[in-house]
Amino acid sequence: MNWALGGLLIFMAFTYNLNIDPVCYVLAAEIPSTRLRVKAVALARVTYNNFFIINCALVPQMLNPTAWNLEGKVCFAYTGTAFLCLIWCYFRLPETNKLLYLELDILFEKRALTAKFMELRVRLADSAYMSVSAEERLRNAWHGWLVYS
Repeated sequence: MNWALGGLLIFMAFTYNLNIDPVCYVLAAEIPSTRLRVKAVALARVTYNNFFIINCALVPQMLNPTAWNLEGKVCFAYTGTAFLCLIWCYFRLPETNKLLYLELDILFEKRALTAKFMELRVRLADSAYMSVSAEERLRNAWHGWLVYS
């Protein structure tokens, strides 16, 4: 049983590191506003490292038969935290597909709801913030910075 649990943990870590883990680095670097990007990335790394240290201290205790001896019940702790993160991502993580950094900055400045980012993008394209057509934005993604500066 111990070998199966250890193999499952290694398999899950391998799968996580190849699939989901790199996404957090992209999200931490791409979503914050340009003015706060460096601070947001630093805060994300500090938070990640703190939780990693806590995780490295707790997992051996949870799996150790002479300590907490949770055995396979450890997965419920991870399932609970993953479910809470999933709920947070659903309500608070904005969809940034085809949004320029300029548009993200404006939406964050206006404190737009993350669920309405794509809806507000259409309104933003017709506002005074963006003076170029959608076709021109597709041809030259950096044109928006000229309008913003």
